Parts: sequence; C-alpha cells; structure tokens
Amino acid sequence: MNNQNEAPSKGRISFLSFVIQNIYSLLCYSMLLGGFGVLLRAHIMHSEWLYSLGYIGLPAGVACYFLAVRFLHRNIRPFVYVMAVLLVCASISFVAGAFNGN
Repeated sequence: MNNQNEAPSKGRISFLSFVIQNIYSLLCYSMLLGGFGVLLRAHIMHSEWLYSLGYIGLPAGVACYFLAVRFLHRNIRPFVYVMAVLLVCASISFVAGAFNGN
C-alpha cells in the first residue's frame, strides 16, 4: 500500500515540473520575441534606449532558455533568480526611459 500512496504524489510532482518548464519556456520565447519587437520599434522611433533594451533582451532570452534546459530538471532556483534579475533590469530600463522623455 505504501507504493500506491507514493505513486500519485510522484505523478503530481512530474506534472508540476512539466507545467513549470512550459511556463518558463514560454517566458523565454516571449523575451526573445519582445527583444525583436523592441528592436523594430527602436528602428522606427530612432530611440537609443530602446535599441539597448532590445540588444539586452535577445541574448537574455537565449541565455534563460539554455539555463532552463540545463538546470530546470535538477533545480529551479537558479533560473528563478536569473529571471528575477532580468525583470528588475527591464523595469529599471523602462522607468529610466520614461523619465528621459524618449
């Protein structure tokens, strides 16, 4: 009976990790597409801070995706920390750009 009680919890954990992996993959793809969109918008508006944000967003999305592939099945904490740092940096960039009037 112990095996029957342990099996559903293992199934729930694997399903949860599958869902988390797909969410973070979606975030990485969104970051990549957002980087392309920002670069296109920067080209139209001729805005330097948008260029820099786009050039940061593209490699950050690629790096986050490879970090997710490498570490997600073992430990999710490093990837969560990297995503938190990137979100803070993106927020600072947007606020700085808003105050500069660009």
